[in-house]
Amino acid sequence: MEEFEKEYNPSYDYLLKKATIFAKKFDNIAESIKILEDIENGNYFRNNMLIKLYAIIQEKEKAQIIVDKYNKIDHEILILYNLEFEEYETVCNLIEKYWETHKKDVSTFVSYSYAKLKLKQYKEIYWDLKQYYDNPQTCIPEIAINYFIADIKLNKLDDKKIKNKILNNKDLYDNDVIAAAYSLIGDIPNALDYLSKAIKDDNLLKYSVRDWPAFENCKNDNRYQRIIGIA
Repeated sequence: MEEFEKEYNPSYDYLLKKATIFAKKFDNIAESIKILEDIENGNYFRNNMLIKLYAIIQEKEKAQIIVDKYNKIDHEILILYNLEFEEYETVCNLIEKYWETHKKDVSTFVSYSYAKLKLKQYKEIYWDLKQYYDNPQTCIPEIAINYFIADIKLNKLDDKKIKNKILNNKDLYDNDVIAAAYSLIGDIPNALDYLSKAIKDDNLLKYSVRDWPAFENCKNDNRYQRIIGIA
């Protein structure tokens, strides 16, 4: 492989794909970072992935360098940086300021609602989430899960709603979404079965799900701790 790369000077896309495989399939964070760092000209995918990997190994200063270099041409990178390093108040402030001059979009609202949930500001975000949830054009899986979390915190668990939306339509959702839905209704065995499948496809999930409010019901489970690599 090394001899091939020396001779043929692999393309940008090839290196990005290689870094992705090392991180997601082999859980080799260090090698993935090395590949991405060696790519001189950053783009959206390379920068975002590096920030996420730096957050895993708690290299905040290195992530900050990327943000300082690219945030003027990519407003989302500053939001991602603060999300990954758990600066949720800053995330909300950045997005609210952005919305003063830009139209709200679903992907930014996902980040905003997630930050609000992490801040336990359930009342503040519930009705906005409900509007996005009730609209078929904006109810993507992340919106549905975030809405269910806020709904449970403010009202009570409505497992029929979660089952009808996600668990009775599993063919429409990825394994991590199904796992989150099972966790929210307290079905820990099924939640962990699907979470294990999801992490098998993408090892980076075992780091990100550690912070997901959807898996609060699992956090003290020994199997869950083994799956996400903290036991």
